[in-house]
Amino acid sequence: MSLGATAVATEANAKSVYESCGFPRAALAFDCVGGRSTTSVAKFLREGGTVVTYGAMSLQPVSIPASLLIFRDIRVRGFWWSGRAVQEMGKTGKAAIIDKVVKLVQEGKLKIRTERMPMSRYRHALAMCREGYRGTKILLVQDT
Repeated sequence: MSLGATAVATEANAKSVYESCGFPRAALAFDCVGGRSTTSVAKFLREGGTVVTYGAMSLQPVSIPASLLIFRDIRVRGFWWSGRAVQEMGKTGKAAIIDKVVKLVQEGKLKIRTERMPMSRYRHALAMCREGYRGTKILLVQDT
């Protein structure tokens, strides 16, 4: 079983990543930013592709040009972990999803890139987060 994307692009480098890979257009894109970012990712989808929006970090409405909806049949879906569909799973269903993800991480099939930093350096960790995209999550750990 192979997990993950063949190529990962940010809004800033999407065009160059797409052109350099020579892959066909993607069927699926995830957008946690909203606003104009949604348009940026939708442009690289194949006809009938889907954008899944699961966050709104820009605090702007999701923006998709009508031309992408009409001529390329791009679809936009929303996902909310606490939403109706997930709630219908109940606690057992949610636990099963979490167990599956944990197992994938433990087996090394799903990699989570993290950087550990002692709690005493929390100010530095916050400053790093403010710098923008880092490619890793910062985990604060208890000082030893």
